[in-house]
Amino acid sequence: MLKMNIWYGRKDINTDLENDNGFEGPVIHNIEKVVVTYVHMMRLFFATREDLEKAVELTGWGEMDELVLEVPYEEDMVKTKDGWFGDFSFSAEGEG
Repeated sequence: MLKMNIWYGRKDINTDLENDNGFEGPVIHNIEKVVVTYVHMMRLFFATREDLEKAVELTGWGEMDELVLEVPYEEDMVKTKDGWFGDFSFSAEGEG
């Protein structure tokens, strides 16, 4: 399983973070698979409905298909209910 870390956040998409690291976003756990299409569409696949619902609660993202969330982009940033984020990473659960 994978986890997704999101950071370099801002409340306003037009905020310049040149001298600031912004804030950390949610950590999404228990992702089974990630599919990216033309870099403008990312889908996260979950093994269980419980894991998907936790991710929806943390991010506000909409369910695209059964056990699949679409990660929304605005300009070149990931959008959550808490703001816009410039960076994200995936790593194995249990790793830093």
